[in-house]
Amino acid sequence: MIVCHCNVITKAEIKEIVYELLDGDPWFHLTPGSVYHALGKRGKCCGCFPSVIDYLVEIVSEMRANHTGARAEWADMTLVNLRLLVERRKSIQHLKQQRGGTHSERRTTGHRTA
Repeated sequence: MIVCHCNVITKAEIKEIVYELLDGDPWFHLTPGSVYHALGKRGKCCGCFPSVIDYLVEIVSEMRANHTGARAEWADMTLVNLRLLVERRKSIQHLKQQRGGTHSERRTTGHRTA
C-alpha cells in the first residue's frame, strides 16, 4: 500500500527501514523525517506525515509485543516519543479549529486610516 504519493513510498518500505534503523540503534529517535531521510527521500507536501506517524506507532507496538527485556524497554521509549508526536499533532489541529482555519492579516472593510 502506498503511504506517500509524492515519493511513492509503500508501507513495506517503511517497515523495512524502521527495522533496519532500530536494529542498528535501538534508541534511534523515529520521526517521519528521519525515516524519509533514511530512505533517501524528503517530505514534499508532508500530507502523509500523520499517517506515517500512526504507522510507526503500529510497527513499534508490533515489535514491542515480540520482544522482552532491553528490547522491550527501548520499544516502550520509542512508543512514548511517537505518542508525543501524535498528541502534538492533535493539539495543533485543535488550535486550528479554534482559530477558524485561516488567519487573514488584511484590514477589515470598516477600518479607516487617519
